[in-house]
Amino acid sequence: MPTFNNLRQRFFFIHIPRTAGRHFYELIKSNGFEQEENENDIVISHYDRESYEKCLNIKYLPHISIIRNPIDRFFGSSFLLRKTYGKNIDFMLENINDFYTLLDNFWVGDSLNGTLSTDPIDNMVKWFRPQSDYISPNTKIWKYEDGFGENFADWISETLKINFKINDVTYPKLKINEDDKVDRNSRLIDNIKEYYKHDINKYYHEHT
Repeated sequence: MPTFNNLRQRFFFIHIPRTAGRHFYELIKSNGFEQEENENDIVISHYDRESYEKCLNIKYLPHISIIRNPIDRFFGSSFLLRKTYGKNIDFMLENINDFYTLLDNFWVGDSLNGTLSTDPIDNMVKWFRPQSDYISPNTKIWKYEDGFGENFADWISETLKINFKINDVTYPKLKINEDDKVDRNSRLIDNIKEYYKHDINKYYHEHT
């Protein structure tokens, strides 16, 4: 969750995991912005809003974020569960109690290695945290499902008071297989809806 600066405007980008953040990083940099924090700084990770408000002077900066349908976001992240626990994780996740235990305690470090733990782990983040934990009442929100074309450019331009352009950019891929995802089924989707019911009711009630 870095802050960006182009000498005329500064803003705080709330980077929620699996919401096209890497693509946005490259787009904003192609528009003349630079990330203010060092790439090894803890603040570029996916910590929750309260953690950043304690360590960064961001109160008066514009806050923007991209959110994603919680069901698609879960499956987009599920390669980490497959990587850690293998294909048996599909069966485990169908049990609502196991589902909660796994997601509540799945912590991920910079190397994107997951681990099951009953306590928070230093220098790791809770990967499956609900999106509402990241967003403040003043955050300007764009939905992943609305795409990243000219409408997105217009929204960024209006939000940040800049002339934002959609440039042809590439972003770095992760070093692990992102395609090996958990299989979809109705029981698992019901569990996802229950776990993320606050996000769904707040942001996606009409689309699930």
